[in-house]
Amino acid sequence: MATGRTHRPATRSRGIPEATVARLPLYLRALTALSERSVPTVSSEELAAAAGVNSAKLRKDFSYLGSYGTRGVGYDVEYLVYQISRELGLTQDWPVVIVGIGNLGAALANYGGFASRGFRVAALIDADPAMAGKPVAGLPVRHTDELESIISDNGVSIGVIATPAGAAQQVCDRLVAAGVTSILNFAPTVLVVPDGVDVRKVDLSIELQILAFHEQRKAERRDRGGRSRRHAPPGRGRRARRCGRQEGTGRGRARRDAGMSLLVVGLSHRSAPVSVLERAALTRETQARLVHDTLTAEPATEAAVLATCNRIELYADVDKFHAGVAELSTLLARHSGVSLEELTPYLYVHYEDRAVHHLFSVACGLDSMVVGEGQILGQIKDALALGQELHTAGRLLNDLFQQALRVGKRAHSETGIDKADQSLVTFGLERLASGVPVADWVAGKRALVIGASSMSSLAAATLARAGAAHVAIANRTLERARRLAQILTEPGGPGTAGFTASAVEMTAVAEELALADIVVSCTGATGLVLTVEAVRDALAARPAAADVTLALLDLAMPRDIDAAVHRLEGQGTRLVDIETLAEASADAPMAADVDQVRSIVSDEVAAFGAAQRAAHITPTVVALRTMAADVVAGEIARLNGRLPDLDDKQRAEITQTVRRVVDKLLHAPTVRVKELASTPGGAGYADALRELFDLDPQAVAAVSRADTRADRHNTARESA
Repeated sequence: MATGRTHRPATRSRGIPEATVARLPLYLRALTALSERSVPTVSSEELAAAAGVNSAKLRKDFSYLGSYGTRGVGYDVEYLVYQISRELGLTQDWPVVIVGIGNLGAALANYGGFASRGFRVAALIDADPAMAGKPVAGLPVRHTDELESIISDNGVSIGVIATPAGAAQQVCDRLVAAGVTSILNFAPTVLVVPDGVDVRKVDLSIELQILAFHEQRKAERRDRGGRSRRHAPPGRGRRARRCGRQEGTGRGRARRDAGMSLLVVGLSHRSAPVSVLERAALTRETQARLVHDTLTAEPATEAAVLATCNRIELYADVDKFHAGVAELSTLLARHSGVSLEELTPYLYVHYEDRAVHHLFSVACGLDSMVVGEGQILGQIKDALALGQELHTAGRLLNDLFQQALRVGKRAHSETGIDKADQSLVTFGLERLASGVPVADWVAGKRALVIGASSMSSLAAATLARAGAAHVAIANRTLERARRLAQILTEPGGPGTAGFTASAVEMTAVAEELALADIVVSCTGATGLVLTVEAVRDALAARPAAADVTLALLDLAMPRDIDAAVHRLEGQGTRLVDIETLAEASADAPMAADVDQVRSIVSDEVAAFGAAQRAAHITPTVVALRTMAADVVAGEIARLNGRLPDLDDKQRAEITQTVRRVVDKLLHAPTVRVKELASTPGGAGYADALRELFDLDPQAVAAVSRADTRADRHNTARESA
């Protein structure tokens, strides 16, 4: 039920990931049941099924404990019970206090599972004087006035809060002050705790809302199924579902076989204010940690993150929808530094075909701050490259992001959505120019570009093309700034006649700021690059004859230029930042050809879904043909034993004839089943085929693994 991780997780001495820690109690519960039945050993597949996870993740989790099991034997049940109990601290007694003995608190007090798991309820505490002394679950309720002494006398380090929301923070503060360092919070509110204190939040309403969303999606599928029941595949029946269980696929796997399991959780300029986006911005290092932790967590098996100046989206292939939403939301909150409770109202969720539609729309520029801009394609390519580099993007996400790039390029080549060559840079310069054509406004001016990223490079080229007299480029790595300046000034470059460019150290920014008419900043810095004091000093140092307003464009997220610079307008400066652009984009007219692009996206989403469904059955078809070839080989070998006098020509002719017969018998069914599998809901045909021909599930899985490895190799080669 827990919907939040610890707000300030303590560093574990053995370096066990928090997601693994969260699964250890599941393993312990399954192992305890096996121990009670006197089962000595268990395989990873059996234990994974009992715990509700996949076996690969289980083996990875156990590797952190130093227990790899014995090939052909499995894991020692009693030893694992001891290991996990020790790791969870259950080999010692943990006194616990429950504060708030209303209906929920009383139910917790009566729960009999605490003692058997190493937790002793030391005291029940309530603020109502009328409750004092009343017995609940064999313990007298004590007043909150005694809270500090109870904690001290019993050595309590774990507290449970079951109070109303309004009283929870005060209770939390008193618990922490008295020495409690771990809190389980049932109150519907966010608790603020100091470093070193861990909080787990249990929010039943959030869980129910996620389940409601899930039920709504199932109802939509049932409605669609009712309209096309005449063509329902055999996999929809009881027999096919039983087949899935016989093959050991499990509930999660069986659900995944019915369609894509793609989930995206994110926030963008359309869902969140810039102030939240700025705080949630992720560095490349944080992005890497986020996708790694997502892959480690249950239920994700693939992960990729798309992070730009106005969006943060986490994509994953998940086994379970509601658990996936909770896990991805928690991970985004943890790595962004914005609490889950604060972040949740701004998050959006897309699943299966809707997730594909969302990414394809993003790739076409339909969801951009400047509709139709093409820079997003480079950012999608970077997201895919990171997933490939970290090996977190598997077959589904590789296929998805590669196709998104193709769809985006198709939209730009077949429509006029970007015919105005609009970008975030030109959009920002238009805001600074205040109705004057950008080329007329920029002409003859001196500009300073801070940063040498792709966006900064675009800004420098745009300024040069618009007629700027000089562009100075400042960057932490001077060599990168020099390369950009060289590109701008070489023959055939974007600059007009007489244009010059230079590279400067970051230490020279103050001097250049005093000379510049236009400043564009887009760095990856986590702090301010230009403070209000620096801008004020630059204005004071400008030549007396300079009567041109210092125009500043901040395209960074988090911001490079102090927002306080807005207060200097009227004193010789003007600032346009992402927040300004977000407000302006809401009123901007819709780009031309949007309807045509939307039609392209819809067609591509349908094609992608069909291709994914068809790909699902391919390993089964390959396994079927392999089995048929093995049967032919076996029968020919037996024939050779019975008819040894056949010459080589006769033997070859018989072999070829038998193979042709088998191929002809299999051709029509396999072609037809591929066609049927590509239709919505057609994944059930693979189950039917495996059942009818009694195919070995391991053989099918082996083909899938081989295909995945080949796909990754080919995708990496295409991206290189």
